[in-house]
Amino acid sequence: MARAIAAAALLRADPEKEVFLGLEANEQRVKTLDLSHHRVVAFATHGLVPGDLEGLGEPGLALSNPELAGARALLVSNRPVETVSARLLPLFWAPFSLVGDGN
Repeated sequence: MARAIAAAALLRADPEKEVFLGLEANEQRVKTLDLSHHRVVAFATHGLVPGDLEGLGEPGLALSNPELAGARALLVSNRPVETVSARLLPLFWAPFSLVGDGN
């Protein structure tokens, strides 16, 4: 949590309004944000690749528990974030984010 707050400060984000932790970190929250005025979005989470979870056929990001948050727990590539602009630079602090099976 401290790293996310420190990163937000470096990126001149308002931690009170623009850092989402725990149950607030869910797919619905990400998809409903207006990111048009942002140039960077950072995800501090676990990256998943096909095979990490049963039925997972594409890379994704683990978010909050859907049973607790009431929203999807995974943000995967076939469900893009429509509000993200082409000039956005996503940053991922996620173990295994760059790991794949070579395909």
